[in-house]
This record gives sequence, C-alpha cells and structure tokens, in this order.
Amino acid sequence: MQNITSVGGELWVTYNPMIENIEALENIAPESISDLFIIDNPLLSQCNISNICQYLLAPGGTVEIYNNAPGCNSPEELEEACLYISVPEYDPQTEFTISPNPFGSSVLVEYALYQSSQVIVQILDLSGREILGLVNEAQNPGEHLTVIDGTGLKPGVYFCILKTGEGIQAMKMMKL
Repeated sequence: MQNITSVGGELWVTYNPMIENIEALENIAPESISDLFIIDNPLLSQCNISNICQYLLAPGGTVEIYNNAPGCNSPEELEEACLYISVPEYDPQTEFTISPNPFGSSVLVEYALYQSSQVIVQILDLSGREILGLVNEAQNPGEHLTVIDGTGLKPGVYFCILKTGEGIQAMKMMKL
C-alpha cells in the first residue's frame, strides 16, 4: 500500500478490527482525497500521519471519523494528535520560543544567538512547503524577535523553522 500516491476520490478506512495505524497510507497526496472516512476500527489509535493532517487543514469534502480508538475517534481528536507529529530536530544552543501557541492573528517568535550567524526563520505547512519566509539575514549574538502576522493563514498546524549556523530547530504551532 505504500506505493499508492493518489486516491482520486474518497478515502475509506473502515470496519477493520486489527488495524492500529495507517502509516501505510502516508504517501497519498492530500489533494487527491475528496472525502475522508475513518470509521469502526476499534484498535486504530494512530491516524496522525502528515498527509491526513494536511488534508484536515483544508478538507475538500466530507470528513467522518468515529468509533475508533482514542486518538483517532473524531476530527477534533485527530487534529489534536496532529500536533504531535515527530519532526527531526537538531539540539543547538539557541533558545527558541513561540508565544502564544496556539495563536490567533499574530504570534511572536523569540530566539537568542550565542554567536554571529546567518539566520533563516520560516513557516512550513504539514507537507513541508514554505508558507512564509520571515527572516533570511546575518545576525549578531543576542536576543531577536519576529512577529508573524497570521491573519492570512488558515486554521491548522504549521511548523516554525529556525536555521542558524548552530543547526535547525522546528517547533509546531497551531493557528486557531
């Protein structure tokens, strides 16, 4: 099933008493899904794969998710689980915070550099596409602030990426 990249219509994951996750569907393009049905899978608790999370940001049709295990039992529960998709992170010495998170119309990105560095701050959607490029410049050591105007962003999950000479950090953020 991992070779499937498009469904071209409805995606049904239903009535399977043994399925625990849907990782085998992770290569399906979210834009190829018209309607999503995840129903009556009593052991299915892990539905938060990136393409399904991306689809939930702007569903193209009907979404029905119920009678599954906790974690994948409603669209709201799945959206919550999407906040915990693992993102590989490098652990540099750079302090990095986002507040508030979840956010409404704006959010503040704060970071501290301990050495001069080229800095890139960008916002990515769940599929890794850049939505906003906020900073791309050389910066001196010290504390730095960037305000994100989120009024043009659709509600959903995004990643704020901080790239410095020390490494890359990613932080999940949610637009209400």
